[in-house]
Amino acid sequence: ISIGIYMDTARQACFFAGDDYDERTLYHEATHQLFSETRAVSPAAASKGNFWIGEGIAMYMESLRDEGEYHVLGGRNDIRLQNACYRLLHDNFYVPLDEFCQYNLKKMQEDQRIATLYSQAAGLTHFLIHYDGGRYRDALVAYVEAVYSARDNANTLPRLTGASFSELDRQYRTFIEGVAKSAAKPE
Repeated sequence: ISIGIYMDTARQACFFAGDDYDERTLYHEATHQLFSETRAVSPAAASKGNFWIGEGIAMYMESLRDEGEYHVLGGRNDIRLQNACYRLLHDNFYVPLDEFCQYNLKKMQEDQRIATLYSQAAGLTHFLIHYDGGRYRDALVAYVEAVYSARDNANTLPRLTGASFSELDRQYRTFIEGVAKSAAKPE
């Protein structure tokens, strides 16, 4: 189900070429490669849980776009964020963060709902970067660092944000509802 992959043991990112080529996949896999090759990464990274944030960051980086004199990341009309809105608001699909943070690589990739789980990861990453003027942005950076260093556990996210899982769940829904209401407006 993938059109690209980063293989950390080979230190290579591979992509399909031709009609199926998607620049967003390049950004996604390059992010995995960048995060894996620019610093020491624990072989145990995300083995206990918190796998979603590595994918969430890579999906956020897919949103990189040229706006003329500068480049931009994110935005309420990004397809990954729109998918997250649809899954939460239309499908009523959401794995509460206290459970989602327990998902490791194996649990996430073996789940039949993998595409929907990835949508949630993308939405949560946008939320942590943009909610309330970037309230959780520094916590997100520390969270990613903890996960890649295998210094994380199931409670790392609430500890770093200073908000409980239930509070983060509630704020996420509010964020997504706001995105959905404003997405039709020009950016």
